Amino acid sequence: MLIWCEFFGLDNIGPEDNFFELGGDSIKAMTLLKRIHKILNIELLIETIFRNPTITALSKEIEISMEIRQLKSQTDTKDIKELII
Repeated sequence: MLIWCEFFGLDNIGPEDNFFELGGDSIKAMTLLKRIHKILNIELLIETIFRNPTITALSKEIEISMEIRQLKSQTDTKDIKELII
């Protein structure tokens, strides 16, 4: 929620507040996605915010992306080990 509070300049944003009802638009969505990428190293498509406009919903998508990244990393390491052996 801290990212959203800082982004919108608001002190109190709840997990079910809607990005667009808070004043978000497509340009702000792109800016927020860049911040998320910078902080969490997660790349999300702009459609992700349109489909998941609350912190609760977006955080679930971020968790999924992080799990996928971790699985890919494990797979890459396994593939490299198999190439070496």
